Amino acid sequence: MRGIVVTGLACALLVLVPGCKKSATAVDSAPAAVAGEVSREGGFLAYAHEIDIDLPGAAIDARAEATRQACEQQHDGACSVLELVTRGAGGGSKLVVRLAPAGVEALVAEAARGGSVTSRTTRAEDLAEAVADTTRQQAMLEAQHAKLMEIGARRDLGVSDLMTLSAELASVESKLADTGREAATQRRRIETNLITFEWRAPYPSPSRLSRLGGAFGDFGDTFVDGIEAALEWLGLALPSLLLAFPLALLWRWGWRRATRRA
Repeated sequence: MRGIVVTGLACALLVLVPGCKKSATAVDSAPAAVAGEVSREGGFLAYAHEIDIDLPGAAIDARAEATRQACEQQHDGACSVLELVTRGAGGGSKLVVRLAPAGVEALVAEAARGGSVTSRTTRAEDLAEAVADTTRQQAMLEAQHAKLMEIGARRDLGVSDLMTLSAELASVESKLADTGREAATQRRRIETNLITFEWRAPYPSPSRLSRLGGAFGDFGDTFVDGIEAALEWLGLALPSLLLAFPLALLWRWGWRRATRRA
């Protein structure tokens, strides 16, 4: 009876173990999902992702181009291509885009098609201080602009005053346009995600023959290092030996002479 129970347990383990291995392999081969990041309400965080993807070298440029096209056809939000670098088969490619958080996951899946995401880095930059400075500068310039417009409505201004006023208005309006562009850039950075894709061909695992060659190479290096160490030791020991030999002869001569007298 005990033998039957043991046999049954062994069979059950043999059935379960392959299933577990198969499940683990399926999980490992699936590309990692990367979702877009959204700054919390009232927050001013600008998110950026760096995605490294392993892909066969011959397919890298085509996958980079397909990802660029997918970005331009993005339906989940505006997507802008900022940089595309292709280096040919085996050289890797790079694509930098900016898009709405809702479209990040789909674009990463497209970029990793046929390959695997090997690493992902997400970082956030807090723009709260920069946004506050821009808002404060805008308010100051708008108040200055309103004051100048109020002065310009007076009828007692001379020609020189009007010319000076016009120059001041032009300067203030130019600064207002600059701060408006800066504010728009800050809003865009907060409301979208920056993604940098890097495709690389995986390094081939070394064969037994190459490992054997590496071992022989290491042996040669070790052999040469051993010879260098031995020569260094000989260089240090030789002066001592040259000095010790005549001292030993002198000691022997003195010992023989002392024993003869005795």
